[in-house]
Amino acid sequence: MLTATFTEPVPRGAHDATTPAVLEVDHDQLDDFAMQVIEHLWPHLKGHDVGAVHIYLRDNRRSGWATDGDRTLAMFTVDRAPHRPTTIDEETTSP
Repeated sequence: MLTATFTEPVPRGAHDATTPAVLEVDHDQLDDFAMQVIEHLWPHLKGHDVGAVHIYLRDNRRSGWATDGDRTLAMFTVDRAPHRPTTIDEETTSP
């Protein structure tokens, strides 16, 4: 699971900016995570002359930012929960 916690109001520097709620994604596919971050941010960006949003993650994938190409719109931290198996591994659970 990936969690994005927004560290400041969005869009950054706007007089009517608001801080988005924490976003939790129940898997660790980065491309889908990026799309969900964009969808999560979009209501905060309406009316601020934003045409496109790009998501970038730092190399260590512990933080990221959203940009429209000219300005930084949002900053966030990324937490990754440990992988939880969905099936029981009988070899490790048998006596």
